[in-house]
Amino acid sequence: MLFAANAKVNLTLDIVRRRDDGFHDVKTVMRSVSLCDYIDLGVADKDSFVIKGADLPADGSNLCIKARDAFRSYTGDNAPVYIILDKRVPSQAGLGGGSSDAAAVLNLMNDVLHKNLGALELQDIAAGLGSDVAFFVKGGTALCTGRGEKIEHRGPDAPLTYMVIAKGGAGLSTPDMYRRFDASGEFDVDNGRSNAVMAAGTVIDIVRNVYNSFDAIATALCPDVAEIKSQMKQSGALCTLLSGSGSAVFGIYQDKVSADSAAEMLKSKGYFASSCLAL
Repeated sequence: MLFAANAKVNLTLDIVRRRDDGFHDVKTVMRSVSLCDYIDLGVADKDSFVIKGADLPADGSNLCIKARDAFRSYTGDNAPVYIILDKRVPSQAGLGGGSSDAAAVLNLMNDVLHKNLGALELQDIAAGLGSDVAFFVKGGTALCTGRGEKIEHRGPDAPLTYMVIAKGGAGLSTPDMYRRFDASGEFDVDNGRSNAVMAAGTVIDIVRNVYNSFDAIATALCPDVAEIKSQMKQSGALCTLLSGSGSAVFGIYQDKVSADSAAEMLKSKGYFASSCLAL
């Protein structure tokens, strides 16, 4: 069974505080985008895991394998499965590719093995795999708080939004970005922007409220981030912003033609770039 594991962008990302357990409380609006990996999973004679399109570990450190094993632990069903991951979402980009892959495995295991677990049960399993995984069980647009595992979904009425996602060759480590943010000592105070984006009726309502606590740090740290933002603005982006902890940047455009043109321009300069529709 083939499944599209969609990436996400963070339309807002406020880091609220550092917790005693070393994690951080955040308030973020995540939105799925059409850029995706593809995962094929089915019942087999023995377990196998193949990765196409990227040089990534295929052992127990991979989130796909962790998701498979967590599902088995929860259900007690150890039926062998094959997993084929066709990797198209860049890594170390802040796009949630690995988390989305893990959620896709949970959804596929549920379907292929006919377990009929509900979304809340799958999200409970997902929460143990990583902060973003639970969001990807359903995707769409959601306000996520806590470590990201507390999820409030918006209905399917979010404004039609055209985006370009682009990334240079350098990646940014999420733990390192949090350390740098902690050193600044400037935690965010909720000013209503996340709620405004969740309630947005137009793309302009979104554009007015986008924000990312990591944006200034990544822009100063990674020359590609600053250059991609500059190129996007010159190509007509209504706004530009880092996604997650980076290093991918997204720009919001007025229409598909503008987004497609900007993506081609960025590709011509050697960047990864994808014209996307926010889902």
